[in-house]
Amino acid sequence: MSNLEPKKLNFNIDNFEGCENGKIIEYERQQAEIKKQADYEKYKNSGVPDKFFESSLDTYIAETEEEKRNLAMVKDFAQDPKNRILLLCGNNGNGKSHLLSGIIRECGGEYITSSQLCVEYEAATSYHSKRTREEILRHYSKVSLLVIDECGKYTVNEKLEQFILAYIFSARYENDLATGAATNAEKKTFLEFLGKSVFDRCTEVCTTLDFTGPSKRQERRII
Repeated sequence: MSNLEPKKLNFNIDNFEGCENGKIIEYERQQAEIKKQADYEKYKNSGVPDKFFESSLDTYIAETEEEKRNLAMVKDFAQDPKNRILLLCGNNGNGKSHLLSGIIRECGGEYITSSQLCVEYEAATSYHSKRTREEILRHYSKVSLLVIDECGKYTVNEKLEQFILAYIFSARYENDLATGAATNAEKKTFLEFLGKSVFDRCTEVCTTLDFTGPSKRQERRII
């Protein structure tokens, strides 16, 4: 069982014996546990990959001044993400996916990679697809909080990725919805990839964090 998973509870306030104030306290405790269970179920279905399922903002190890500053900015975003874009740019192996997963654990919402988005969109013409292409774009444009990881990596069809990301970023901006994204490209290169109009909108509400350190994957390697 995951460390996040709460115990299954079977509440019945009528069975609780005690004074009226005691019943109120117990009821509030029960409601808090029920909410915890509901939040866990949402998190399980958020799309966060197994590798980062236990990740949180508190488990991110910030060693350098850059990492400490970036972590503080991510926590600030998680406190009040409405109508904000958080863009994590830079080198592989610096914990960008960890931080995006931590945001979903903290705030709720959905996690998806840019490649997964493109594959889902392309597969929508299949007879077995559960959603049309229009429905896919509408869904990701209206999720309360969306994080898109590994932007700029769908080498199969760069134009398709450019169209999908530009559409979703623009629609979410119009809908005053929070968006997090990570890319290995520099900010200017990535925003130019999205297009001039999206670039202009993003600069209004976008916070960009640069990750310039070397990859830490080698030191985390399990031998």
